[in-house]
Amino acid sequence: MQNALFVTPSGNIGCMMNLADEPMFDCGVKSFMESEQFGIGELGTPRWMMEILGGYPREQTEPPLYDDSVWPAGSESAEVVQYGEVVNHGPFVCAVEETGVTCWDSESGRGAWLERDEVVFF
Repeated sequence: MQNALFVTPSGNIGCMMNLADEPMFDCGVKSFMESEQFGIGELGTPRWMMEILGGYPREQTEPPLYDDSVWPAGSESAEVVQYGEVVNHGPFVCAVEETGVTCWDSESGRGAWLERDEVVFF
């Protein structure tokens, strides 16, 4: 399976992991769309999508892949990962807690801590 998609029980944080030729490891924090925590991008919308591998926030004007609206009716929804659980997809790992989500690439060690009001890249 190329893609792994999940959301937290609150729905505030969702992640997309893709193992294709150009790996993608992005997590969105919906609360940043309102707070504009990372400012407004070139397209005039908030930076609310976090590039885990790149270590920066970016704009995303279309719905993310973990949003049901991007798939045809009847498609399987993104998995709701419960607090205390860990998601593994290839080298990508995310640990979901009530206070936030820690995601990292087990090969490079790069990652991020994501919560309602803050993101810390490492």
